[in-house]
Amino acid sequence: MSILIADGTVLTQDGPERADLLVDGKRIRKFARKIPRKGARVLSARGCLVSPGLIDLQINGAFGKDLVSASAGDVVATARPAAGHV
Repeated sequence: MSILIADGTVLTQDGPERADLLVDGKRIRKFARKIPRKGARVLSARGCLVSPGLIDLQINGAFGKDLVSASAGDVVATARPAAGHV
C-alpha cells in the first residue's frame, strides 16, 4: 500500500516547499504540490516539516570515533564509512 504524506513543508535542496510525497515501499514515487489521495493511506503533515532521505539527524559517534568533541579528521573518518552504508 502506498502512503501519501500530505500538505507538509518539504525540505528540498532549493528550500522549503509546501507539497505532498507519495511513498511506495521504501521509495518516494512522486513529489508534487497536490497528489490525488485515491488508493493511498494518507498521513497529514500539515504544520510539520518533511525531510525526505534523512535517516538520523543526530549522531554522537560511530566507527570508534566520539563526535561530541571531535576534530575535523574524526568527522571525516566517521563520514566516509557511514556514506558507504546508504
